[in-house]
Amino acid sequence: MSAVLDITAFDSQNTLSTNLQELTGNWRLMNALGQIAPTQTLGEAAYNLQTIEALKVPSARDPNSYNLVVFTDRLSANSFLRVYDDSGTINAQLP
Repeated sequence: MSAVLDITAFDSQNTLSTNLQELTGNWRLMNALGQIAPTQTLGEAAYNLQTIEALKVPSARDPNSYNLVVFTDRLSANSFLRVYDDSGTINAQLP
């Protein structure tokens, strides 16, 4: 994938007017209170750009890891996503 918006770095978060706490916050609680979480707004904005294929975001569970949110319907003809599993259990690729 060539159009990944990486928001794991402080500089990227600063540019997007967000921070680690907001990115890893409790979105379920906000939704339960009838609010839209900032991460949902950010994700929707990135998706609507139609040029972003994925978001690289900090993990809320493991501060040393990240997640990749892939907009599968936005993958360009030359893009693909392959799962790397060093145990050999998973062998998957999109498309």
